[in-house]
Amino acid sequence: IAKLEAPVRAELLAAKKAKLPAAVRLAFETPFDQRTEEQKQLAKDVRRGLKRIKQDVAIFHPREDDQSGLWNALTLQQNLGGMVECTVLDDCYHMVTLDRQRSVVVDRAVEFAVRLTHKLQEKAAVKELLKGKGVGE
Repeated sequence: IAKLEAPVRAELLAAKKAKLPAAVRLAFETPFDQRTEEQKQLAKDVRRGLKRIKQDVAIFHPREDDQSGLWNALTLQQNLGGMVECTVLDDCYHMVTLDRQRSVVVDRAVEFAVRLTHKLQEKAAVKELLKGKGVGE
């Protein structure tokens, strides 16, 4: 770990502290080492701005993804500013909409969209109710 760049070292140490499996740490470490400086800077900039993203999000991530470590989904879940639902797929690889658990992805995506629609409708109804009582804007 001592030979890795500071951001990678910090991520790996945080992963170890959180007692994440070694495979997850290694899956995150390897792609990061292969990134260009521009990609690394972009990733840093995006991480810094995650809290400002308030939109509700559904994340679907395979446990055994060979392209992107589960750590990436966990980072998003912990740092996005809105409500985040994360589904970890156990019988799937990188292409979640084409792989074995695509029906799980579709079902949960539809359920998420329905919940989000209800939430927005309730918010609009409350706003209308408050406006009618002179409490709104």
